[in-house]
Amino acid sequence: MEETITTDNKHWFKYTDFNGKNELCENSVIQLRVTKIFYPLPVWLELIFFVLLLAVSLFPLVNHHVAIVNISFRDLTLVYLPIVPCYLVIRMILVNLYYQTGSKLFVSVSNSALVLPTNRLIGHKKGQLTLCKNDIENIHVHYMQNTKSKSLSCRALQLCIDTNSGQSIVLKVDYFPLQPMVYLLTYFGYPLSFERTHFGILKMAHMFMLIIPVLCVIAISGALFSDSFL
Repeated sequence: MEETITTDNKHWFKYTDFNGKNELCENSVIQLRVTKIFYPLPVWLELIFFVLLLAVSLFPLVNHHVAIVNISFRDLTLVYLPIVPCYLVIRMILVNLYYQTGSKLFVSVSNSALVLPTNRLIGHKKGQLTLCKNDIENIHVHYMQNTKSKSLSCRALQLCIDTNSGQSIVLKVDYFPLQPMVYLLTYFGYPLSFERTHFGILKMAHMFMLIIPVLCVIAISGALFSDSFL
């Protein structure tokens, strides 16, 4: 791909939207919400969540009538429905404790500076890191390219920020709103370069551990609810 893009590039920004996009100007300061729910926890804790959720989702399939513990489908449904919301709340609490973060985190992008929330995830102490535009040597955009129905689309997977002082910061799509960030960085004229890449095995494994057990519990909960109340 070319080393430069514009905000009119439909391959990159056809579906990109965020609060304040339509009122953008040179003096705009845009804040983008950072998603903490998928911040990585210690491996042993991720494995515990994975095994427990998978075991819970498979339990009703062990015996069609759940005769093992003599629980009716209707009662089991009431137990299963709050599992995913409770898991997400517990995970968020643990993320806040592990990374010592506040209730909400934001990335701020303006014509003069890029402000990042900091913690051990990007190798900095708790707080905010302000990177002045003039102090940024290059922002390397690793992106994935998809072609569906002859329509090309590009999605940022990772930003590697290099500063003039030799500092290097990596932002991943799992936690940061990279697509709107790339839009804003392009709009404000930050130095960007691009490299096509693919999902790595470790990233796919991490997403599998996070998403598959949750989807299994949701599917089982929906099936139990359908059998019991519909």
